[in-house]
Amino acid sequence: MNLKDDIVTGDSFYMAEIKSLKRLLHIAESSEYAMIFMDEMFKGTNMIERIAAASIILEKFSALDCFICLATHDVELSQILGERYENYHFREVVTADDILFDYALREGVTTGSNAIKLLAYCQYDPQIVSQAEAYAEKFRETGEWTNL
Repeated sequence: MNLKDDIVTGDSFYMAEIKSLKRLLHIAESSEYAMIFMDEMFKGTNMIERIAAASIILEKFSALDCFICLATHDVELSQILGERYENYHFREVVTADDILFDYALREGVTTGSNAIKLLAYCQYDPQIVSQAEAYAEKFRETGEWTNL
């Protein structure tokens, strides 16, 4: 969608997202069949409001005569809307020397993650990488973010 902040109109990135998504919703509500492809709905706002708004709007899309393909890292949307949408994912292998993609579409929600591995691949300080891994693992175990 190539959205950007627009100083001239006073629209923030998030406002541009909202307007673009509203336009897509109107298209899907029309009498013509629509195919809609999106990447990361509402990435311009916080996690709680992003998931709340996206889940309600995706619920609306699911009742319309349209095809929608959404790429997202919000696995919560898969949990909330799992009965309304099919889930697919890609896999990659990240090594110290390379990132390998086979581009094979697989059924289901991904169980992998690569963001911190990519920090190591891009040669971030190993201490940053190990601390980020430990912090993410603590969140996975407790479901809560703690002070550093």
